[in-house]
Amino acid sequence: MVRRKDGRFQETVTINGKRKYFYGKSKAEVLRKMAAFQQEQNRGALFSSVAEAWEGVHREEIGEKTWLNYKPHYKEIIDQHGNTPVSEITAQDVVADLRRAAAQGRSITIISTRRSIYRMILDHALASGLIPYNPAIGVQLPKGPKRRRREAPDDSTMETILANTDKPFGVFVALLALTGLRKSEALALTWGDIKKDRITVNKALDYTVHSRPKVKPPKTEAGNREVPILSPLRPLLKRPKGAADTDLLFPSKPSNRNPSASGHMTEREYEGAWKRYCAAVGFVDVTGKPTLTAHQLRHGMATMGFEAGVDELTMQAILGHASPTTTRDIYTHLRAAHRVKEIENLDGMISKMVSKSLQTVENKEK
Repeated sequence: MVRRKDGRFQETVTINGKRKYFYGKSKAEVLRKMAAFQQEQNRGALFSSVAEAWEGVHREEIGEKTWLNYKPHYKEIIDQHGNTPVSEITAQDVVADLRRAAAQGRSITIISTRRSIYRMILDHALASGLIPYNPAIGVQLPKGPKRRRREAPDDSTMETILANTDKPFGVFVALLALTGLRKSEALALTWGDIKKDRITVNKALDYTVHSRPKVKPPKTEAGNREVPILSPLRPLLKRPKGAADTDLLFPSKPSNRNPSASGHMTEREYEGAWKRYCAAVGFVDVTGKPTLTAHQLRHGMATMGFEAGVDELTMQAILGHASPTTTRDIYTHLRAAHRVKEIENLDGMISKMVSKSLQTVENKEK
């Protein structure tokens, strides 16, 4: 076994006249890979090998943020089935794992992501000719876990936001509330993006690499859009005197550690600014944890659009949803809640009429 210039260890073996190389950060890792390879030769391709091959291809096709969501599921799935030949994985194995996740209290959204990872890995095995069919295709999500919805801010919360734009970070929060922008989109805005009656959205910040800000295009083509500037927001978006088109609306603030800061906010700076704002206006629980999230404000914009009678396609364009289904799901939920409220109002009105009628009858009998 030799050590390469890059620090990794390498072992070479000849199999059927062909050389095969094994690499690892340590000698133990190389030996483990060699043992796993030998096991595969004896029993067939292991699930872990197929999963690693799928990862190598799939990670080129998705964003780093998406992979970070996949990663804990991927690791747990490998821990459970890594040493099992992929041909021996059954639908019952997948069902049992999803049920375990449900029993642990995980949301239906998380469980659905886990099922998707099974399906993609096994699809790779199917395409590679290692299995005759994908056993995860017919697997249904377990009953019980509910899809957790982010509740939109109520009227009182919105009033507090609009009454506290003078607080540090208050304009940022009001901007999210009145546009439905994603926080990553708002943090990337420059003064050149702000026009008289609209905001041009064509970039976002990505914090997936060491939590440092990196400008990137929107995740989908639908993310490139123009968002209307509502009247209450216009006075808040006044360009400072001398500000260039390339200057940021929400730059990093100078500090003792970084006195010349002027670029994009780091993830840590953003989280600190959000927490301080929430504490200043009372959006915290008894432990001091913020009770308001940026995504709630995005949901709040969809709610206001629904209540104002804005159609789904227009709201999809404003929010930059890639699929109309995303907007439609929100509207469907809001319609259901609105229907319940309207029925309660109807019930209350009729109850008052009946009460008044009975009172009239009693008065006549007297």
